[in-house]
Parts: sequence; structure tokens; C-alpha cells
Amino acid sequence: MNVEDPKSHFRLPAETRWPLFLYNLFFPIVLLGMLPQIALRMFRRGGFRAKFGQRLGHFTPDDLARFAAHDWTWIHSISVGETLLALKLARKMRALDPAQNIAISVTTSTGFAVAQPAVCDWLEVIYNPLDSRAIVRRTLRALRPTRLIFIEAIWPNLLATTKKLGVPTALIARLSPRSERRFRTARKIVAPIFRLLDTVCVQEPEDVARWQSLGVETARIQCTGNIKFDLADEMPSREAEFRSLVRKLGVKDGAPVLLAGSTFPGEEKIVAEIFCDLRPEFPD
Repeated sequence: MNVEDPKSHFRLPAETRWPLFLYNLFFPIVLLGMLPQIALRMFRRGGFRAKFGQRLGHFTPDDLARFAAHDWTWIHSISVGETLLALKLARKMRALDPAQNIAISVTTSTGFAVAQPAVCDWLEVIYNPLDSRAIVRRTLRALRPTRLIFIEAIWPNLLATTKKLGVPTALIARLSPRSERRFRTARKIVAPIFRLLDTVCVQEPEDVARWQSLGVETARIQCTGNIKFDLADEMPSREAEFRSLVRKLGVKDGAPVLLAGSTFPGEEKIVAEIFCDLRPEFPD
């Protein structure tokens, strides 16, 4: 893939240029408005300084040398949930093709921390580049992927730039009713973007018609099942270990259990205080 040679580029359809123009017009404004919230979240989670330059498309000489030594499949995830799916997908793809090298990109430092232990000779973890055309081009120039797979969300500039380079793209899709309503409302804008995808992998047969209505050709839609369910099926059960733990804490078998997952420091106290307030009214 040659990012510099214009002859290697495909011309985007005319219907796509207007939505991309609007996206690039409003993206900086939206980003600026969200910047305080994003910065606060990054400070709370910590670890944001490490490899921060990757978010702007800058890589170390060692990173560039490693990328140049192999062909890479790029799996684009976001946070912890998508990263877990990306890791499972990467292992399956590697099992099918032992010569394959895979780069997983994440947005959050928590997702990065989850993926980092899996780094090995064939798997690399990087941060997602900010979705501006210049930054996306720098990242593509460094990584030079042979294919790009989005997990549950697409970034328009990354998709469009990759498509122009002739690199195959796919989306592992999860379309909630709320998202579908929003996309239908803005169908004239989002449909041309969705049509840039070479493949859309959906969970259920009934999802095919929903993606057709959003502009994706039937031939490009594949029903592949739910990776999250597949992941749960393959994980060893820890029910016995869990039961032993709650018994030691004095919890009777069959008693309801309140679970607060993915909490940050201080939030456990909030949950405990609410629990104590509710317990007189709900003794079970």
C-alpha cells in the first residue's frame, strides 16, 4: 500500500464527498466542546501519557521498524468490551492463518491495559488515531495495513482514507434500536458512508434487512453470530469459585447479589450507601 502515490488511490463516489465534508466541518467543533470531558476522563483513568503520540499518528522508530517488517491486519476497537472481542477475533484469525500479524487499536487507556498483556511477536496494540484526515494518513503510512476491521463503530475519515487506498474494510456490527432510529433519520448522510464498507458482519438474520435499509448492499452483509456469546461459551466457568466466596462472606445460597461492575475509586462507596438506604424497604 502506497499512501503517497496518488495513482494508488481510488476515487470516492460523489455521494460520499458531501457527508465527509459535513463531518470534517463539524468534527473539530464537536471535539472542542467535548475536550474538557475527555480530558477529565483521561486524568481519572490515568495512563494517558504513555504512547500519547500514537493518538496523533506519531510512532517511535522501533514501532515503525516492526510495522515495516510484516503485513498487518488492523482491528479497530474502542474500550474494554470491544477490545476483548478484538483479542478473541485476533486469536481466531491467527489460528486460521499462523502467518498473520495483527494490530489492535484502542481509544481508552483501560482498553489499552486490557490488551497490552497479549502483545507478542505477531500481535501489537496501539492507540486509535484521532479521526482527522492528516492524522489518519500518518497512521496508515506507519502501519500499512492489508485490511481494516471495525468493531461496532466506524470512523468516517479512517474508513474513507483506507478505502481510497484499496484496502478491504469490514464492520462487525451491533445496531441497537436507538442507533437504528438515529441512522434512519440521517440516512442521506450515513448511507453513503456505510456503502464504503466491503463487508458488514451482523449478529442475527433479521439484522440483514435493517442494514439494507441503511444503504448496505445485500451481497456485502454476512450473518456471523454474536462474538460476545461465543466468548462466554468458551470461557471456563468460575461458578464454584464464586459460590465459595459468597458463602465465606455469609451470603446464603440463592440470595440476590448486587454487582457493581467497571467502577472507579469512590463509586463503590456510593453504591454501598444507596444499598444501605434501600435495605430497610427491601430486606432481601
